Amino acid sequence: MAGLNISYYTGVKRGALTLTPETRLKYDEMCRIFTLNRMAAAFRFWAVRKNFIKAYKLCTRIMWGGMLDHPDIRPFREGLPLMVAIQTLVSEVNSAIGIDTLLLAGFTEIAALDNLMRELGLSERVKVTKKLADSPLESTAVFVSANSDGEYFVALGYLPNLVFHEHDLARHVIM
Repeated sequence: MAGLNISYYTGVKRGALTLTPETRLKYDEMCRIFTLNRMAAAFRFWAVRKNFIKAYKLCTRIMWGGMLDHPDIRPFREGLPLMVAIQTLVSEVNSAIGIDTLLLAGFTEIAALDNLMRELGLSERVKVTKKLADSPLESTAVFVSANSDGEYFVALGYLPNLVFHEHDLARHVIM
């Protein structure tokens, strides 16, 4: 946007554009629309590259700007909250020192979730399981479904900051 503002300013100073309150509003609106469309292109780039956290940040700015149903966002809109939540989990597990196991609690079918998490960047060093006794507590992160109680796993001795609840990961993603 700064480049367009500089161009308009230069045009006014050189006499090529007449600046009135109405023309200022018109040029400001043109800059806003241009900027939002550039953000939408960046959104599409990040979403296709499966960086849904960056895409979501752009999406919120685009929607705040008034383009609630931009065609670049539309194909991703329904699944974006889930992808952001899962990618947040992946990021947290990958960055936790000494974690080599992710226990999925309350999920019946873990193969699809495991594949999705790998696709979104879960480290190959992290084993995904649904069995409690597969790894020591101190090297295991836990992801509990909406129907499970994270406090149960904390009471068992799992580290509280490594027990992730589906609701906690998704509640900040507002579409």
